[in-house]
Parts: sequence; C-alpha cells; structure tokens
Amino acid sequence: NDLVALFAPSVTASVPKKTPRSPVFLVDVVIDSAGRIKPAVSLHEYEEAVAQMVDATAESLMSLQDVEAAFLPPPPPDVPSSSNSLHAEPARYSDEISIARTNICASIQQEVRMVDSFFVETLMPFEFLIRRDPTDYATALARKMSEHEPSGVCTEEMQLYEDAERSIQAQLSGECRTRLFDCNVSSIRERLLDECRVLRSVVLNCLRQVCNSNIAVVEQTVADTLSVITREIEAPEHFREVREYVEKAVQDQEDRDCFPKMNEVMSGFRTLEHYSVECTEEELRCQWTAFKHVSDMKSQLVSRSRNLFTDRDRLQKRLEKREQKLKTSGVELLN
Repeated sequence: NDLVALFAPSVTASVPKKTPRSPVFLVDVVIDSAGRIKPAVSLHEYEEAVAQMVDATAESLMSLQDVEAAFLPPPPPDVPSSSNSLHAEPARYSDEISIARTNICASIQQEVRMVDSFFVETLMPFEFLIRRDPTDYATALARKMSEHEPSGVCTEEMQLYEDAERSIQAQLSGECRTRLFDCNVSSIRERLLDECRVLRSVVLNCLRQVCNSNIAVVEQTVADTLSVITREIEAPEHFREVREYVEKAVQDQEDRDCFPKMNEVMSGFRTLEHYSVECTEEELRCQWTAFKHVSDMKSQLVSRSRNLFTDRDRLQKRLEKREQKLKTSGVELLN
C-alpha cells in the first residue's frame, strides 16, 4: 500500500490519501559533448529501478505468504479468512500484488513520458544556442552581412536572441516538477542565458567590424573616382573615358558602390547606438571624414559634368593649334 500511495496514489480508492509528498527522484540536467540537453541519468533507468524494487517487494510478499502457511495455525472456524490479511486467500493475495505492480509501473511510465516531453518540447529547442561556435558564427555572419544589408541582418539576429531569452525566462522557472520527478534546470537556464548574451555580443561586434571595413571601402572608392574625374584631358580618348564615367555616376549614383556603402555605414552605427554600443572617437572621426569625402566627391562629379563640354572645347582648340603648328613646321621644312 505504501508503494502504491507513493507511485500511483490515484489508481485505487482503497489506499488512504496522504499529504502531498516531495518528488521521489531528483534529476540532474546536463549538456553532453554534442551540445544536447539531457538527464544525467536516463529516465528509463529510473523506470527500471522502480520496476526492480516493486518486483523485489512482490517477491518478499509472496514469500511471506509461504511463511504464513507454514507457521501460523489456521484461523478459527467462526473467523472469515478475508478479515485478516495474514490469512488472506492465496489467489486473491497474489492478484492484489499483481494489480499493484501493474499500476505502479503504468504510473511511472506516464511520469517518464511527461518528463521526456518537457525535454523535447521545452529544452531541446534551445540547444542551438549551445551548439553555435562563436568563431564560426562570426564568419557566417560577416558573409551574410556582405550579401545583405548589414543592419537588417543584425536586427534579425538580435531579435532571435531576445525572443529566446524571453522564452527561457518564462519557461524555465528553475525546476520541472511532476509528482515523482524534480528536474532542476536552474543551472541550464543560466547557461542558456549566458549563451544568448555571448551570441548577441558576436552579432554586434560583427556589425561594428563590417561598418569599419565599409568605411575603408568608401574611402578607396572615393579615391578611385577622383582619380578618374580629375584627370587632365590630353587626348580624345581621355575625354570619352571621363565623360562616360561621370555621366554614369551622375545619372545613376545608386549603382556606384560608394554611396550605398556609405548609407550602410551610417545605418549600421545607428543600429549599434540603438543597442547601446558607443562609438570610439576614432570611429566617429572616420565616419565624419568618409561622409565629407563622399559629399565633396558628389560636388566634384556635378561640377565635372557641367564642365565636360568646356573641357572638350579646350581640347579641340589645343588640338587645332597643334595641327596648325605641325602644318606650319611642315611648310617651313619644304621650303
């Protein structure tokens, strides 16, 4: 009866109700080398241990029945055997033990399924936090930010970890308790929250590095552009090259890599500020310098565009003068 009351109190009305008990089994929750969250001891081992204990108890009770038959005198004729457990009918006694064993085993199997569900539905979805290697993750993020708008990638990733953190705090209150099992998840909860913080830091650091790298790209693009549009036009092919370059840049500036990169830089640092990441003085100086260089370059593009045909006319006059000089020199040589 005590075993039934402990493991399966609701299956028989013949067992008196007692005050609620503390869980029977304390389950340590661990993280294995593959990053899986699991019980330190398989839940099925608990199930087998209970089954073995029940079998041992049942065997003892059956042995006790043999002892009763061998040493106790039969009950008086006027006392029914069913009124004394020591003189219970053997068949009925065996049936009660069998029923109790079945109920206990069914109850613990149900409890194991409940705890299994907790691991599968509540803990396992957070395993990705543990399995993400910060170095590999940073490399993948940098590649993703090079292919997509960096601030958008950062915001998306940060939202993932903010949602995970809220879920961890809401779902893992420190323990998963059933009637028989107490799974202490407080240490796992703190580990998962730490992983969220680490991965958020990786995202922000990656965005910062991408922004600083893009500043260098902007400066190089500005330098390359200026080297073309400030070229002195000395020949017709120079004029054609500069004209094509300037017209394309002025008419379709968004296709120039410089301008979107500058926008990405400014958007990226605004995103970092949103997440309370402060820029260093050097970063602020580089931002301002790059922004000024881009602005100056745009002005020079417009100015060069306006003066292109004036430059063409000057080139044409120089070429005419050169041609005339050659003709004059040729006539003098002939004479």
